Amino acid sequence: MVEATQKRKVQEGCDFVKPRNRLWLLLWDIDGTLMLSDGAGRSSMEHVFKQMYGIPHALEEIELAGRTDAAILLDLFRHHGLDPHPEVLEKFRNRYFRRLDRIIALNHAPTALPGIHTTLTHLDNNSGVVSGLLTGNWKTSAFIKLGSVGLDHRFRIGAFAEDAPTRPELLPVALDRFRADGHGDLSYGNTVIIGDTPYDIAVAKAYGARSVAVATGIHDAKLLMESEPDLLLHTFEPERFMKALALWNSGS
Repeated sequence: MVEATQKRKVQEGCDFVKPRNRLWLLLWDIDGTLMLSDGAGRSSMEHVFKQMYGIPHALEEIELAGRTDAAILLDLFRHHGLDPHPEVLEKFRNRYFRRLDRIIALNHAPTALPGIHTTLTHLDNNSGVVSGLLTGNWKTSAFIKLGSVGLDHRFRIGAFAEDAPTRPELLPVALDRFRADGHGDLSYGNTVIIGDTPYDIAVAKAYGARSVAVATGIHDAKLLMESEPDLLLHTFEPERFMKALALWNSGS
């Protein structure tokens, strides 16, 4: 009922972002932005690490927020005095994917965040925007997570943990992929980064892109506001989001 009401408000209250001379690229974070995985990623990573090395709670002292899984995994190995040999890392990743796929809906309660399905449905019918992913997840685990809440079919292209070691380096990768996919007119100036951390906002600022911060992750609205996003949402509000896109599209 809530999603239906939101959909009606968006349709009644917001104009489509119709292309003027350019297309808008929306790049979405996953965890804390599109969905909550109820700790499935962390628990799967720790389970595999304990299985391989006998070390429980291995991530307790590792910084996670805003980082790529590739960087987290390297830190994890080095923190525990282990050699991050490429073959060992690949073995770990494959075990992690299998574990995550097996337990995410069985041992956890993943949920799409309120307003997300409504907004993405609206965007699917909008010729002025194209959506992709910019996430610290590896591509395989990204789509496992999205599939657990029925969002995997919404996205085809993006940039993932295996593409670059840090989040800022992912944005050029994502843009290049969309240009190669036939969207040659895209630029940083008509790109919007949507995420739940100050790191997402920082990526946008570094390249002159727009940023939408949503306080549905581990960072509250006050902290996010200090990073000066172009739009701050306490929860994902489809009508406010679409109105902001229409405003930016008008040149304001």
